[in-house]
Amino acid sequence: VCGNIGNPFSSAIAKCRKNSLIILEISSFQLERIKNFRPKIAVLLNIAFDHLDRHQSFLTYQRTKARLFLNQKSDDYAVLNQDDAGISPLLPCIKANKVFFSMKKRPEKGLLAKKDWIISNLSGEEQKIFDLKEAILQGQHNVENYLAAASVALLCKIPLSVIKRAFTEFYPLPHRLEFVKRINEVTYIDDSKATNVSAAKAALSSFPAGRIILILGGRDKGCSFSPLKKIVGEKVKTLILLGEAKERIKSQLKNVPIRKVNSLEEAVKLGKKLAKPGDFVLLSPACSSFDMFIDYKQRGNVFKRAVQNLS
Repeated sequence: VCGNIGNPFSSAIAKCRKNSLIILEISSFQLERIKNFRPKIAVLLNIAFDHLDRHQSFLTYQRTKARLFLNQKSDDYAVLNQDDAGISPLLPCIKANKVFFSMKKRPEKGLLAKKDWIISNLSGEEQKIFDLKEAILQGQHNVENYLAAASVALLCKIPLSVIKRAFTEFYPLPHRLEFVKRINEVTYIDDSKATNVSAAKAALSSFPAGRIILILGGRDKGCSFSPLKKIVGEKVKTLILLGEAKERIKSQLKNVPIRKVNSLEEAVKLGKKLAKPGDFVLLSPACSSFDMFIDYKQRGNVFKRAVQNLS
């Protein structure tokens, strides 16, 4: 596993043997510069409004994401989210075999989440792959992740027993809806990796209504925060805003009480003061971290340290 998550692709190549499987995460920034890169299986989970500070428009961002499939041939595979409206305009330019996954409608070829089961028709007939009631990771976005991962595993002819074991034993990486601590029946969650509006929206969908103290803000990436308005109104008791984007967020999300702070440590202390038993204090910033931190990891670690220091 390498690429944009911190392990260089170049170092993995040096260790490869024949028929090795490499799982590579690629950013839109990296896709801008590819020439000959050709993945055997390319996966696109979604295209959400992000990085508009760099790409200037959503159309340019879509086109950059589509470069993932640029060099694929008819004997390669493209694994695609059938439910994502941002992906559908790209389909005509994809030459690879298309495998879809969906939570809504049975794909012609692919996987469906239906009544707590992941079901595949890749073999030509329906096959139950995994019971989602046994899943470690929760939330609709993680069902999509399971569907995509199962699609790739089946294409690689990974045994069902291995897929099931992976799905019941895999725990989230740090800073991705990571449980930090429960203090006086208040749960603190680190989702610092949620660096865009879509990711924060997905995080909020995983929690009960009206029980969240949400810490939001950071460096503005040029995207609107208004898509959060509905779910924030349903899920959030109070918004705690920090960072360069806090005034812009405040102007777009006026439907819940808002408090502004100057540091993440101050946000955690205020979250503790505002929260009642049964509530969640959630760091899911919907912004990049570069106004105050080196990266999302440092931001998450500062949050976790501040939680641990609560008395």
